[in-house]
This record gives sequence, C-alpha cells and structure tokens, in this order.
Amino acid sequence: MLHILLVGLGCFFSILSVGMGCFGLWMPDTTAEKTAVLDGGWTFLVLALICFGLYLYL
Repeated sequence: MLHILLVGLGCFFSILSVGMGCFGLWMPDTTAEKTAVLDGGWTFLVLALICFGLYLYL
C-alpha cells in the first residue's frame, strides 16, 4: 500500500513540476511571479524524486 502511495505522489508531483515549469517559461521575463512559479516547479521536482527514491529504497 505504501508503495502505491509513493508512486502516486511521485507521479502527481512530477506532473505539477512539468506544468509549473512550462507555465513559468511562458510567462514574461519581467514578472516576479515567474521566479516563484519556477521555484515551485523545482520544489515539486525534488518532492517527486524523494517519493521515487523512497519507493526504490523500501
């Protein structure tokens, strides 16, 4: 059950990371929100890697 949860969360965070990255690259360069969106994308990518790493470890 834990493995299914970790894979599900990893996939969810991966999708959020890609979506926020694409949206952040689409935004104009002069906005401060662009940096926040791209930082959020990196955060979700790190969370996805942690979930997948725990899945492989367990």
